[in-house]
Amino acid sequence: MMQQGSRRPSISTLMIPPFPARYTAFALCVAGLATSLAAVLVMPHLWTAWIALIVFAVLTGTGVHDRRQARHAILRNYFQPLTLSL
Repeated sequence: MMQQGSRRPSISTLMIPPFPARYTAFALCVAGLATSLAAVLVMPHLWTAWIALIVFAVLTGTGVHDRRQARHAILRNYFQPLTLSL
């Protein structure tokens, strides 16, 4: 039984975001990689799909590399591969 005056936390304070906002650029690169890979598999003759696949693969690889850094605190903690690495 709840005591008088005690309040339950609201639903909005209990919800956890799926990932921090700092991972948005990386998530978009991974989504672009998946989309361009699907486009290459469906339409292998389309050269723009191949270019998009290469670009998103490089950006995603850069993001993974930056995330795995052990010595560079800026890249590891703030993880904005599109702005810090370029």
